[in-house]
Amino acid sequence: MKLARWMIYLAPLALLAGMPEQKSQEPQRSTGTARRGRLTLPKEAVKIEPFTYRYKDPQGKIWIYRQTPFGLVRYEEPKQGSRDTGASARKSEAPPPGLKAFDEGDSIRFERKGPFGKYTWRRKKGNLTREERLAWEASRKSGTGPGSDSRPASAEKSRKKKE
Repeated sequence: MKLARWMIYLAPLALLAGMPEQKSQEPQRSTGTARRGRLTLPKEAVKIEPFTYRYKDPQGKIWIYRQTPFGLVRYEEPKQGSRDTGASARKSEAPPPGLKAFDEGDSIRFERKGPFGKYTWRRKKGNLTREERLAWEASRKSGTGPGSDSRPASAEKSRKKKE
């Protein structure tokens, strides 16, 4: 009885082992990495930061190689003039849209509409961020804007009721 069970289990295995391998009829799809090969770091690459290297190819292009958890990545170095971070760029900056500033003596109250209502915060005049400073300067220049009033009219009414 036990021998019959073993024969039932082993017979299909013996048949499969004796069969020649057949290649599939479907064409194999190759990925982009298989066609181009694996990206490797050139020997002439210079280390500029941890896991980051710079390489100039024979055509004169400068490439940045970066080791990521997913493998080596290569991209062209950005042009030096593509990002203007000089004083001329800072002068032309406008305050963030929708940010209002209200002068309250030694501090400034800021308001901005958000997806869940109005956000309000106060900051001392000496501790302003760049965006807050731009909004405060824009409201002072406008004269009729929110920066010219110390408080909105509704705040004045509620203040008088408390007194």
